[in-house]
Amino acid sequence: MHTSLLAGLPADLWQRDPALGAAERLRHKLGSRLRAVSLDFFDTLVWRLTAEPTLVFREVGHRLRARQALPRHLSPEDYQVLRRMAEARARDQQLMTDKTREDVTLREIVQWLAKVGCDPNAALETEVAVEAELCVLNPSVVQFAQHLKAQGLRLLVVSDVYLAAEHLRAILKANGMPPEFFDGIFTSADAGRCKSTGNLFRRVLQATGLAPDQLLHVGDNLQADVAGARKAGVRALHYGPVPRPWPVVFEREAFVRGPQEPGFSVQALRSFAARSCGGQGAEAFFSQAGAVLMGPVLSRFAAWVCDQCAEAGVRKVGAFMREGAILGQLIQREADRRGLDLQVLPLYANRKSTDLAAIGRLTANNLIDWLNRRQTLPVKTVLAHFGLNSADCRGLPLAPEQKLDKPEDILALAQFLFRPEVAQRIEACSAEERRKVVDYLRPWLEDGGPVGVCDIGYNASTQFQLHRILQLENQPARIIGCYLVTCETAASRALEGLDVRHFLGHFGHPAWLFQAFLRSPAFMEQLLAAPTGTTLGYQRQADGSVQPVLDQMRFGPELLARQRAFQEGILWYQTLWFWACGQKPQLLAGQTELAQRLLHELDAALPAILARAAAFPSQAELEHFCQLPLDDFYFAEGIKPICSAREQALLRQKGYAGIVREQGVLWPQAVHQLEQPRAAEDFFAYGKAMLLGRTDRAGQGPEPNLSVVVLPASETDRLRACLASVCAAKNPRQIALTLIEPTSALSPARSPVALAAAGFERQLAELTLLALTPDRSLNQLLNQAVDHAQARWVVFVDPSQALPAGWDSALEQVFANPAVGAVRLGDASAACSRTASRPAASPPCWAVRRQAYIETRGLPEQANLTAAVAQLWTELEQLGWQCTEASWNALAGATATASTSVRSDTEPISSPPVSNPNLASANQPTQPSVAQAGSMQPDQAIKPAQPKPGSGLDAEPMTVDWVGSFLDHGSLSHVNRELTAALARQSGLRIRRRHNGAPAAPGFEALARQLADSASGSAAVTVRHGWPPDWSRPTRGKLVVIQPWEYGALPVAWVQAASAVDEFWVPSRYVQQVYIESGIPAAKVHVVPNGIDPDRFNPQATPRSLPTSKGFRFLFVGGTIFRKGVDLLLDVYLHTFSAADDVCLVIKDFGGQSVYAGQTLEEQIRAA
Repeated sequence: MHTSLLAGLPADLWQRDPALGAAERLRHKLGSRLRAVSLDFFDTLVWRLTAEPTLVFREVGHRLRARQALPRHLSPEDYQVLRRMAEARARDQQLMTDKTREDVTLREIVQWLAKVGCDPNAALETEVAVEAELCVLNPSVVQFAQHLKAQGLRLLVVSDVYLAAEHLRAILKANGMPPEFFDGIFTSADAGRCKSTGNLFRRVLQATGLAPDQLLHVGDNLQADVAGARKAGVRALHYGPVPRPWPVVFEREAFVRGPQEPGFSVQALRSFAARSCGGQGAEAFFSQAGAVLMGPVLSRFAAWVCDQCAEAGVRKVGAFMREGAILGQLIQREADRRGLDLQVLPLYANRKSTDLAAIGRLTANNLIDWLNRRQTLPVKTVLAHFGLNSADCRGLPLAPEQKLDKPEDILALAQFLFRPEVAQRIEACSAEERRKVVDYLRPWLEDGGPVGVCDIGYNASTQFQLHRILQLENQPARIIGCYLVTCETAASRALEGLDVRHFLGHFGHPAWLFQAFLRSPAFMEQLLAAPTGTTLGYQRQADGSVQPVLDQMRFGPELLARQRAFQEGILWYQTLWFWACGQKPQLLAGQTELAQRLLHELDAALPAILARAAAFPSQAELEHFCQLPLDDFYFAEGIKPICSAREQALLRQKGYAGIVREQGVLWPQAVHQLEQPRAAEDFFAYGKAMLLGRTDRAGQGPEPNLSVVVLPASETDRLRACLASVCAAKNPRQIALTLIEPTSALSPARSPVALAAAGFERQLAELTLLALTPDRSLNQLLNQAVDHAQARWVVFVDPSQALPAGWDSALEQVFANPAVGAVRLGDASAACSRTASRPAASPPCWAVRRQAYIETRGLPEQANLTAAVAQLWTELEQLGWQCTEASWNALAGATATASTSVRSDTEPISSPPVSNPNLASANQPTQPSVAQAGSMQPDQAIKPAQPKPGSGLDAEPMTVDWVGSFLDHGSLSHVNRELTAALARQSGLRIRRRHNGAPAAPGFEALARQLADSASGSAAVTVRHGWPPDWSRPTRGKLVVIQPWEYGALPVAWVQAASAVDEFWVPSRYVQQVYIESGIPAAKVHVVPNGIDPDRFNPQATPRSLPTSKGFRFLFVGGTIFRKGVDLLLDVYLHTFSAADDVCLVIKDFGGQSVYAGQTLEEQIRAA
């Protein structure tokens, strides 16, 4: 193999790839049993310089048209569609004429193109040539292949493709890789057999004499490469996709870009850069973000700057700091690669440091402009910017601390500054600053040639001020400004003689692609900033030289590490881009028509990267970027986060349209998505549905920690109970759930399983439905669920059984041992009945480490589940994994013991052994609902129950203080009475009720005597349920707040106060979702339904007589206040029905004469 093939890349590149690392670990485990490794071809061994494989056909059409082998009325885009349809026709014909063959050949496909006047031979020849030209080797896989070869393993290529092996050899040869490096190349076109059926793998085994367990396959397609290999008994590892959130980022960029789909793309290179960045945690994300987001943009920007400099004869470039450090490095690397005589140095200049020097003679225009731009600063700071001290400011008409936020104040200060003695002082200071700036610039000016400056953008303010300074000092110099993006202000300055050039757009147009980034660039500027303070001005040294004066650097080590990771990611992408240019010099660095067209399309896709990042950040980007501190915002002081609670409060006050216009809000798009986390996801989902008819929703959140697979269910009630127990985990938002449908439904959304799952999907990271069909067995679907899982662990659950409380914590404890590959979980008696690690019967609940599972050949597809699991257990053990069994009770007890030993007053409440389901340990009975508790009469006394013998509870019951209203007929009091009555009947609890409402209503006098006057001082848990809510912490123990909320997002004060609350109990999943989407951690919010008394409310009860004879009656119960939506109810009802309809709306009002006095809609209701 040619030594230049991997030149410039680290020798351990393949070891950074998680998928190849997994393959190497499995190779070690298999030892001498493994004789050969096969690789998929496209998207594994090679990738294309297109976003989609079919976009290759567009370039084929372009070349055919140039050769006059395509009719003139057909465009390259037409050919792209025709070529796809020709393949579909060829496959249909093959199925009808020869069912023994499973794939078609390229020649069979192109024959159909003769129908539209295209030469089939020219189409075949051109397509193979285009594939060879647009394919690029995957350097990690090539390195890995070399490593395997050195270990004495045979190497094969196995590909499901319409191309022949000779075509793949031609592609390899064109890319510098000798085809003979591989011991065999097999394609489905040659064999007439596909990987997805397992038959191509069987053909490979037959041709090579290998046994199934002697071959390991690596490929990117789960269905063909993993499931297909499994059918032939071959182990396979998935060469998985780029990690989240980048697939969603790519999809959104395409949406923002619009319908003009580029034929060429570096998406594969961006994906490879992300997966090969390495690192852990937050720094790994920042490194990936740098490579994926700004790597492509700034690598091409650096190339463009070099082009501009070469064309203009520029030999020195000043890179404006602080972004200039990374920009200068990128440009210098590009210049060195090309061999250009170009020197790039950091230039410490910004609009703030050059502002005073550029004033020159004081005029009304420049003075008023100066002051208008400093309205956020106190007068004393403005005067300091002018170089004025206290002695210069006698007779100042404004207080030094006053801000210039009124026109009359600006005018008053301007009049003061125009006093001759003050104006002369300002002009003298300006002249001195100019001389210092000119002397600082001498290294760039000394050879008399044109000087380049570069920056991200936007107004060319610093360049404009340098230009003016040099003019005022009679130092003519040609400064060429090279910017990533500019805006219309830069265009205006170009009309004043400034040489302003931009890489992307046309002075900020089209606005669709540039306005969002131009409006909100601060997050990206901070990521690109050098680890130094901003430039404040200049100081002359003792030797006469001038050095910049820098502000103190205010970034902590954590931020510096993340900035460094982001910038290293950019440089890593440029390194890969240089390598690709070296492999494809005629295509990526040449001057051919194709090269120019390709680079033009690559550059045309770059604005969408910036637009998407600014307008529609992913949840991961919000999490990592919003807390970046900004220390260099123009004419303001201090340091502030990019997004803060203040901006979110402003959003609630003014709406998203309002904050977009607020210049003080640095990133309004991110603020809105922090407040409305699903807004962007819903926007793109709606757009895909309406424009493309696609209803899929791409997951943008972090990868789930846990996958739960629920086996086919026959009883929907039990299934819902099972799902509720799954969602009772500490953080259901990190769980991906897969449900197996017993049969394929005509309408999947209306199937019994889908209906049973309704409402749970919003609590989880993902919810997927898979249906059993005649050609898809249960074991196949279970394998598929694991194949597609991205979590570390996968749990298989019998839907007839609810998981016990704390089940997720118990699993974490099991898998904390890295040697454990699988565990069967059940009750204690079932665990004790096993004599070996393999389950003797189909386990009701079992879990596997996904890393362990993918090393096996999965569940045998045709075996029954019990035998399949036993076989999986055996294979796991042969690979060195521990397989064990445990009872939920034992695990939960161990978890509770571990958590009790480290309890503090700030820990979650899940550890105390109380009977409430939100506080229960796994081996205790759950609390009966209020419906089971019965109704409590107003004068009934509460007597705490004593612990039962042998219950396992401590003899001393746990004290719970319950604070709220009890002594009226309102809903709050009713709920408090019923819930405390239910809890009082549970062993191990002492319930103390403390009333903080109005005096006792008639009928509650006896109960009033039973209530406590003050807090106990020893309560383990304090529960508060009252209005208004009380957020203050008790003197000891945990704090629970019960607080419904019907109307939109929570009040901001509640969210801010939530940190003092250990748990929130809410009456419904809807309210739970409101809390979570308002920013309350999901682990704190639990659903505790209010329930009913079935003795009083049941179908046999005599209904209350109503003054209506209408047959159908709607009922509304509650206070008729605005936030309860009664106005909407009235509006819809009156627009839908008339008095003649056999329907009536019954409104049971409440509180109109008390708590809601003056707030109800009684008058509107009576008027209706």
